[in-house]
Amino acid sequence: YQLEVDNARGINIGEEYVKIDGLQIKVLHTSANASAIYVGGITASNKIQISNNILTGVFAGEGTYTGNGIEHADVDAIGYHWNNIIYGWKNVSAINYGIYMTAGASHYAYNNTIVGNQNGLRANGQAVIKNNIIKGSGNTNTYVGTFADADNNSTDSTETPGVGSGNLTSQTFSFVSEVAGSEDFHLQSSDTGAKNQG
Repeated sequence: YQLEVDNARGINIGEEYVKIDGLQIKVLHTSANASAIYVGGITASNKIQISNNILTGVFAGEGTYTGNGIEHADVDAIGYHWNNIIYGWKNVSAINYGIYMTAGASHYAYNNTIVGNQNGLRANGQAVIKNNIIKGSGNTNTYVGTFADADNNSTDSTETPGVGSGNLTSQTFSFVSEVAGSEDFHLQSSDTGAKNQG
């Protein structure tokens, strides 16, 4: 299923125990802030699962609009984010993230491919991140904040998450296509930046 929206959230999760799986969501920003998937206003200890999605941000015009591929802003719902491809969340002067995980809640981000975003993964001490690929967020914005654990993540930057083991830096990734309009961020069989590394 494909969903394209202008200047609005693709999906706004405010209910308990929601699973979002296998969607393609594109958000065009010309006059408003918006994330592809937003989580907020949920009672404590609920589990939100976001998996196998392709989340694309497109920014045009005013350079201050913000948006994130996944914005988990709920302070006490547990977030599980895995196997998502997230790209294009980058604007001129706004702060945008591939995956934004707010303080307070526990988060688990595994096996995501996060490409060409202003910031890669953002957390505040209670997130576990494993086997993620992060490309194109620069040497100071790949990992933002602090993490509970981080293992076997790969990035083209020189930045590390500060905890965990097996995290690779300065990697070169071989995706099927990075051509604008025909992106395919699955890894080629010849890739050496992430395949068989974790």
